[in-house]
Amino acid sequence: MEIFSQMPNSTDSKGEIIAVVIGQSEDIVSFETYEVFTTITQCAVKPVLFLVGIPSNVLNCVVFWRQGVRDPMNLCLFCLSLADLLHMTFLFVQSVIGPFVEFQDKVLGKEIYHKTSAYTKWFSVEMYSMSGCISLVIAVERCVCVMMPLRAVSIISTRTTGMVLAVIYVITQLGFIVNIFNYDVVAIKDNHTDQVIGWTSLPSKLWQENLVLFTTIQRLILLTILPFGIFVGLSVATAVTVVRLKAALLWRESTSSSSSQSSGQQRALTKMLVFVSCLHIVTAAPQLVFIITVSLVSDFNFGGRYENTFEVVAAAKGVSAMVNSSFTFVIYYRQSSRYRRALRHLCCWTKPGDEESTKCNHSTTF
Repeated sequence: MEIFSQMPNSTDSKGEIIAVVIGQSEDIVSFETYEVFTTITQCAVKPVLFLVGIPSNVLNCVVFWRQGVRDPMNLCLFCLSLADLLHMTFLFVQSVIGPFVEFQDKVLGKEIYHKTSAYTKWFSVEMYSMSGCISLVIAVERCVCVMMPLRAVSIISTRTTGMVLAVIYVITQLGFIVNIFNYDVVAIKDNHTDQVIGWTSLPSKLWQENLVLFTTIQRLILLTILPFGIFVGLSVATAVTVVRLKAALLWRESTSSSSSQSSGQQRALTKMLVFVSCLHIVTAAPQLVFIITVSLVSDFNFGGRYENTFEVVAAAKGVSAMVNSSFTFVIYYRQSSRYRRALRHLCCWTKPGDEESTKCNHSTTF
């Protein structure tokens, strides 16, 4: 499919006109502020998050795999790290490769950007939603362990956990995969020379014919109800876990001067997982603000009176999601001595006094 420009070589003048119109609008955020924010985000913030998030999640996957995914919690943490890794990797493909190619060939860079965004963005969004669902499963598991410690082992088995994660993945996959049919990537050609001067994305014919169905699945269920459900579920489960865990600790302190090693390990694990849940809750807040604002403010969209603000908030929620996918390893390292030992052994960061400090045996299972 092709779109023919009616004004050849007018791309720059169009950009100037748009900039003037936006700059003179009643938007809360000026066009200059939007440009500065975008530049900082694209050139500084996102590259740092990619450099941190992709390698750290690779390490997380290796550590939790080697510790053994037959344990329900290790299985959840491995799947969480894998989802975050895929989320960051596909974001990197979408937001870095095309713009980088533009330095050498602007038309080719635009083509790569639009095609990668149109055909892979759905998967990165799905992986972020999958990450939230796994975080919710972890929070519920911890809540059950605190509420019913004697029955938790029988209720939450590795088999049950695996089935729940598989069902979540299949459902989200079926829902988000329709995004592939949203847009057609089309060439913009000069109507005199027939030369390709740019690329853009337009709503596909299939999308237009099934607008109500696709909009209901994507925007209402997957991008509105699901994020709010995860946020509320995480908040409630985490709050209940914290309250009951605090009460249990106070009871143990009043009845005994010491606690068993296993209960101490469970408290440490619960504390670590509560921090993981809190990280997702905090970083999900901008997404919920964005959803609410889009629903309540009619001009908060592309082409609306508050387009600059819309773009800034959309970018902020994207960065916030990247932070969630990049810094869980900090929580694991600071809160889990087992994770630290496994990571040090894996990377040969052994110290005098540590087990097997004189030898790095990578065949050991943790």
